[in-house]
Amino acid sequence: MSRVSLRVVMMALMLLGICLSVGVSSYLNTQDSRRQIEELFDAQMLQSAKMLEMFYGAQGQEHRLDMLENPLILSVNPGKVNTFTEQADATELSYELKLAYQMWTPAKQLMARSDNSDIEPMAPFERGYHKRYYQGELWHLLSYFSDDLGVWIITGQRDDVRGELVEQIMGNSFIGPALVVPAVALLMVFLSHWLLQPLDSLAVRLKHRSPADMRPLALQLPKELVPVQDALNTYITRISDNLARERRFSADAAHELKTPLAVIKLHRQGWQQAKTEAEQQLHLNAIDTGIGQMTHMVEQLLLLSRVESLSELEVAQTPVAVMVQEVLDQLLPLIADYSWQLELP
Repeated sequence: MSRVSLRVVMMALMLLGICLSVGVSSYLNTQDSRRQIEELFDAQMLQSAKMLEMFYGAQGQEHRLDMLENPLILSVNPGKVNTFTEQADATELSYELKLAYQMWTPAKQLMARSDNSDIEPMAPFERGYHKRYYQGELWHLLSYFSDDLGVWIITGQRDDVRGELVEQIMGNSFIGPALVVPAVALLMVFLSHWLLQPLDSLAVRLKHRSPADMRPLALQLPKELVPVQDALNTYITRISDNLARERRFSADAAHELKTPLAVIKLHRQGWQQAKTEAEQQLHLNAIDTGIGQMTHMVEQLLLLSRVESLSELEVAQTPVAVMVQEVLDQLLPLIADYSWQLELP
């Protein structure tokens, strides 16, 4: 099973969160910009219609009648600029060709139009905003009726004008994140190495630590890593206690086995030097007793080695005189010919 790097996971999650937040924010901004642009251009078309209404109202009656016979046509010269990103004078913008207007009488007689519109109405004679295809392009249209002058004014704007502006705003909204996200990623790489450096130091200390070194760790770690160091120190203390207990067990086992072995050795020598069969039998019985005691002692030592702590043992007081008497009984055949004195406190 492959190991997962916490550093990589942390960076991936943070970058994913940043990208999601940027994406959602850009989407919401785009939708809001599109709505505001729609409202702005719709208001512009209404304003243009009212300006045409004022223009028509300022004309004399003779000129108005002349407009019925000879509709006024506004000529728009082709500009040199097609997109918002290009720099140009206001007189050179070809977006004029994407704006159109018409003026009609209530009897649906054309009075004026821009030269990029036909002699057919661009929109139905119904007050309000319309969206329809005209001359093969999608247009936003406004049908405005002047109650004072009794004329229909239709203003229009091609949809690609609004779409281009929204695309430019949307593109600009991604320029900042496109520059910031790589910088944030590099900063995250640096911060991840810096923040996880104490953990790397802890790993290096543990890797190069001597097996016999049971001193507690005392590193200056962040608050989040202090419990890890405390747990390691607790584990080291437990290992140290277990090793000390094993050493004590080995020393106690050697000490406890030394006396029975010495007794058996003495009785073996006594058996070899015995002159009668009764003396030989006495030594053999002592040897058997010593072997039995050694067997029992080994079993007790093995049981002690499996105990985790002394608190698990059933400890009871034992008179020292009884234990001494048992040892003397084993040694009595060998020391009977000697003068000796035993004092117990």
